[in-house]
Amino acid sequence: MTLGTDDMSARGAFDVVVRVVAGLLIAGVATLGLAGSAQATKQVSPEAYATAVCGAVATLHTRTQAAEAPVKAATQAYKDQPSEATATALRQALVTYLQQAKANFGTTVKAFQKAGAPAVKNGENFATALNQNLRTALAALDPVIRTAGAIDVTSTTGFAAGAQKVFDQLDAASNVSKKQARQTAAFQHVSAALRPIVSYVKGSSDTCPGK
Repeated sequence: MTLGTDDMSARGAFDVVVRVVAGLLIAGVATLGLAGSAQATKQVSPEAYATAVCGAVATLHTRTQAAEAPVKAATQAYKDQPSEATATALRQALVTYLQQAKANFGTTVKAFQKAGAPAVKNGENFATALNQNLRTALAALDPVIRTAGAIDVTSTTGFAAGAQKVFDQLDAASNVSKKQARQTAAFQHVSAALRPIVSYVKGSSDTCPGK
């Protein structure tokens, strides 16, 4: 996806950051679908497992959305009065937001580990794909944070180009991870209780109801 840079001082600035904010959660959570390994030992019913996992995802959503306010405020300030000062404030708000998202993913890792593994055929493999690859999402955020911190604040076109790079990284991560999730063997032919999780990580559903 390509964003224009000719009007970054107004609507362009707002659109870039809103899209980055929206793309972050998709990229981070969808990365759960990559292959990996984990230490998931506690066996629980698939229903209990889905409830725990989807509860953790809901908390991640809530915390991520709550962290958006400073980014939106900084975006509005830049939109109202584009300058190096407001661009710098917006860049810092975006970096802080991404860092908070990484911390939230870390909390979700612990929640997934605590959930154990569903007591079904290949349940351990299913939990493995989720647990280890949220760590992959954590690692994937580091280059995005570096890119955000390097956004040029000296010109509207430079700012637009830098913000575009951030969004492109998230967009690419989301697309790749969804594709890999669809190809992950652990997510094929799962029990009914686990299907909402699979649908979520594959990008087919916006929610993970846990039932």
